[in-house]
Amino acid sequence: MARTSGKQPKSKTTGKWEARAKADRAMAWAGVFEKLVDKCGLAGAFLIFVCGFVMAYATADQKREIINLFILGHGIRAFYPAFVSSAVFLLLLFGQQFYFDRRIRKLQIELTRLGQWKSDHQQQLIDGPLHHSRTTDQGE
Repeated sequence: MARTSGKQPKSKTTGKWEARAKADRAMAWAGVFEKLVDKCGLAGAFLIFVCGFVMAYATADQKREIINLFILGHGIRAFYPAFVSSAVFLLLLFGQQFYFDRRIRKLQIELTRLGQWKSDHQQQLIDGPLHHSRTTDQGE
């Protein structure tokens, strides 16, 4: 009796579903990172991401070296570790400022739109123009 081969060709439909699952996982992690940016800022989220990456993938010796060099400052013979850390942190701060400026601008546009909608809606309900109070320079 002849034995049949244990290998069977992989169907193309499973590859499509696997790619979809990977994309869903990537989107979920992007959502987590976005929430971290909202709560901790860009620099804080990056720091949490780097710490998580080091905890997950670095060996015990690598962790010890990172702590000694970047936290305790032992063995700094070159200028580059402090320079690179400072440059990355400054870039993250500028990125955070850009991110929050853009977000504030969107919120201000939305508030203006809602205020205009409210005024238009009230004018429709009273069938006439709204009577706005008179403003003075003293705010009275």
